Amino acid sequence: MIRRDSCSGFAMIEVVLSTVVVGIMAVAAMNLTASVARERSVTADRTRAALLAQTLLEEILILPAEGEDEYLNNDPNVTSETNQDLTLGGAATAEQPTRDGFESMMSYDGWAATPPTDTAGDAIPGADGLTRRVSVTEVDPRNLDGGETPGTGVFRVHVEVLRGTALLGETVAFRTAAAESAER
Repeated sequence: MIRRDSCSGFAMIEVVLSTVVVGIMAVAAMNLTASVARERSVTADRTRAALLAQTLLEEILILPAEGEDEYLNNDPNVTSETNQDLTLGGAATAEQPTRDGFESMMSYDGWAATPPTDTAGDAIPGADGLTRRVSVTEVDPRNLDGGETPGTGVFRVHVEVLRGTALLGETVAFRTAAAESAER
């Protein structure tokens, strides 16, 4: 009669259990790697959004607060409302106004572009799927987060960068008409 060794059965169970443990660890490692890659992508998007918002804000703040806007004034068919319609929600088109004709901060109010563009209207590389939008509001100096208050000489410039409807970055600055006259 052949005698079976009881130790060989334990060896097979050990192999199966160790294979299961290694498999579970491999799945956990793959999930962790995917999570790190997603987080890296989100961080890169937010960094890019912050840079896009800051550069546009700087571009806006060097202009006078109010003034003539050549693009809107030279074309009787284009008003601030149609300017907003052309730029909110859609890819840049030949009809979309470029910012090189904007002569004041108020020219930017309601302006948006998808994808973000430079002043000449050319898409910024690496910013596909992002939207930059601007609001410029004259506010009460005692309530900077409040609604529009014309005639105060204090302007809030708010730049947002979005991917779809998700806000990735924003920046806000305040400027007074007194600062503008001091620069002259």
